[in-house]
Amino acid sequence: MRERAPGTDRYEAEISLPGEGDWSFSVESWSDPFATWLHVARVKLPLDTDTALVLEEGARLLARAGRRTPAPPP
Repeated sequence: MRERAPGTDRYEAEISLPGEGDWSFSVESWSDPFATWLHVARVKLPLDTDTALVLEEGARLLARAGRRTPAPPP
């Protein structure tokens, strides 16, 4: 899939089917918490808006990621 217009959350795709008939498909998606936080940080920090909140959210995000990361082998 490709984005139709940046920032609009509208995507499109073309598919080729092997013949006539009833077909179905599904679209799977997932969130990207780090990319979302990074976007917010890039907007708010230069404007000095909600700086403490943005930094706290970033710290919590990294702490959660650190807890899920396996320890390196000895």
